[in-house]
Amino acid sequence: PPSPPPSPPPPSPPPSPPPLIPATINTVESYYFVGDALTVHYWVEPRTVNALNWVGIFKPEEILPPARRLLEIDQIIVGDTNGAEPLARLYAPDQEGVLDFGAAVSEIRDYGVYLMWEDSTQVMAQTVLRVVDHPSPPPSPPPPPSP
Repeated sequence: PPSPPPSPPPPSPPPSPPPLIPATINTVESYYFVGDALTVHYWVEPRTVNALNWVGIFKPEEILPPARRLLEIDQIIVGDTNGAEPLARLYAPDQEGVLDFGAAVSEIRDYGVYLMWEDSTQVMAQTVLRVVDHPSPPPSPPPPPSP
């Protein structure tokens, strides 16, 4: 008897989804001058949207290392602020938005900006906010020569 036809190869598995990115945060500008309005853009993965999510500006030495403890929230690993108090804090209740902190800081230095989960101190995302000195004004032009 004839042999049965070869069976077709099994279908290829679907491609793996990209790794979950629970949240991102960035400053709108690459640096700010003292007194500038500090603006921050945030985005969270849809299942982490929460009316109590918030963004805080911290002195990095008070919070680093940012993840001494790791906590798990629905398989999303986040760090913890280790009890540091923010210099400024605003709620981030939407999936995406821009927050205006005004002139929340007055010291020339780098600050840590952290997106927090649900009114806690659990870090979902972080970035650096750089505050620099105003540039010196250009020198005055010399007076025109007298005739």
